[in-house]
Amino acid sequence: MDAVLRGVPAYVWAGLIYVAALFGAGHLFGQPANLGQTLDQFFQTEIFPIPLLNDGSFAFSWLTFFVIAGFVSVGVETMRATRGVEDRSGNDWMSLFFTLAATVLFAAVPQFQTTAFLTVVLAGICDMLLDRYVGQKTARREIGLGGR
Repeated sequence: MDAVLRGVPAYVWAGLIYVAALFGAGHLFGQPANLGQTLDQFFQTEIFPIPLLNDGSFAFSWLTFFVIAGFVSVGVETMRATRGVEDRSGNDWMSLFFTLAATVLFAAVPQFQTTAFLTVVLAGICDMLLDRYVGQKTARREIGLGGR
């Protein structure tokens, strides 16, 4: 079970948080159930302010959270792509499946056509590129074919 959870691409967790927000935001935050098109506006609401040096503040929103989650998940997947080939073989197929599913959801379902969910799709695309190029370099190094 642990191997399966480690094989799940990191951006999937951000996608699951998005789905939880999609279906749970109405109950948790007093918003209408199944927010639909107003979901993008909901994600732009401030969670808390971060004070800045010029006496201003940065409004940390749910959208900011998803952008950070996207960058962190791409960083995690970069580190995973450098692992040995036998250690990450299932991750490539899961990345392909979840990225295609996220892309179809983004293109076809209005509730997923938000900037926040776009970060999940883009993190998936970056993950697939990382698996291909960084993983290929790692495999060449392990096999002893030299880098290029």
